[in-house]
Amino acid sequence: MNRDDERDSVQEDPVNDTGGETTEFSSGLPALSLSQDGQMTLGHLLVQMGKLNPAQVEQVLRWQVLHDCTFGEATVILGLVRQADIMTALARQYHYPILRENSSFTNLSDELVIGHDPFGAAAEAIRSIRSAFVQTCLSRGTRSVMVIGARRGDGCTYLAANLALALAQMVVPTVLVDSDMRGGRLAEVFNVPRRSRGLSEVLRQQTDEQTVMIENIVPSLSLLPVGGLAAQSAGTFVVGGIHRPDLAAGKTVRRRDL
Repeated sequence: MNRDDERDSVQEDPVNDTGGETTEFSSGLPALSLSQDGQMTLGHLLVQMGKLNPAQVEQVLRWQVLHDCTFGEATVILGLVRQADIMTALARQYHYPILRENSSFTNLSDELVIGHDPFGAAAEAIRSIRSAFVQTCLSRGTRSVMVIGARRGDGCTYLAANLALALAQMVVPTVLVDSDMRGGRLAEVFNVPRRSRGLSEVLRQQTDEQTVMIENIVPSLSLLPVGGLAAQSAGTFVVGGIHRPDLAAGKTVRRRDL
């Protein structure tokens, strides 16, 4: 595409959900686009957000033509908006919600890069994993996946939380279950009281999953926290007062066996 045709409507997505690279310019701003389905341009979104007025949009467009740059670069260079405002508008344009924009989600952990920094390299990596998951597992009818690490600190919590949130962003109803009975911290990531009832109480038949499930902790994502961390020895899990070493060993147990 000729740069003169780019204006406020480059025909490239800033993030390719199938694993393509982000197109960037010298300022670090992703390339801007008007999708073929006619979604709003960046200029319209910034006006809607109250960051620009129509006269300023025309000013930016004229400057953009003279200096052969993108609309987003021009607005920042002219000092009309901050780069953070550009990123917020882009997130709305491409339906990548930013958690900090909603006061209900400001206390969620910064580890949720898919929501806090949706155009960063880490978020793009998560979306690549999501794409592979959707194209393989979901397309074949698989509806659950377990994230396991060989040792503590491998990043299981980070990956599971971000992948679940990435699926929820596609409006795929998703349930995230914390089954780390010794050190589960998904409750902390999602700003839920650490001692909230959860999976451990369900397995001990003290409650049922529907009672302790935190539904729509963010839109389309529900969380089942680990609950009270197990106090008994690592080799034995107790369900309903019965010692169950098979659970501790990770063996598959049918629901009716509990």
